[in-house]
Amino acid sequence: MDTIAFWHCFGKHAGEDRDAILSRKEREIRANGWTLWSFSKRTWFKILNPWREQVKKAAPSKVIVYCSDSPKARDPARNPKGCTARASEYQCSEGEPWLRIPESVCVPHPFGGKVEASAFKVARVVRQPTAGFDDRGFEWFGSGRWRKEGPFSTRPGELPTKPGEFLIRPGGKCKLRRVYAILELAPPYVVMIRK
Repeated sequence: MDTIAFWHCFGKHAGEDRDAILSRKEREIRANGWTLWSFSKRTWFKILNPWREQVKKAAPSKVIVYCSDSPKARDPARNPKGCTARASEYQCSEGEPWLRIPESVCVPHPFGGKVEASAFKVARVVRQPTAGFDDRGFEWFGSGRWRKEGPFSTRPGELPTKPGEFLIRPGGKCKLRRVYAILELAPPYVVMIRK
């Protein structure tokens, strides 16, 4: 692991299996130079801006996302309130104008009753990753500070399953679970999307 990375729970999403998602995202990157990878809405003030500040402090050679190997994860599109819609716009920073998502980029997301969600801006997909994993523990960033242990006393070495995205770095007691793919991010790394 570089100095800092993201963790993302990855299973079937919006009715698509993992390999289909990876193939589609690779095509979108070839066509557009980058793509967007959605996840649940996080606020600029509480989550996205603090994540960006931590990434800037760490100054990593590249910013990556470890996508978990979670084949049995429940597809959020199966939630009765989770009807999937295609995102049409993205915002790079709070207060900036919303930009049209290129036609070559498809971002299906189970918005449910919400209009916005968050997304990673992805420059490259790495399938079957082998580098960057070891037995060192890591810590995760939450509520404005770095945490060395999992939040649950019954499972001290694990990240919670919700929310499914975390900023992580080497140095704590949590262990990295199996990884299915890696996403290499492009600046500004995290954005907002809306339908």
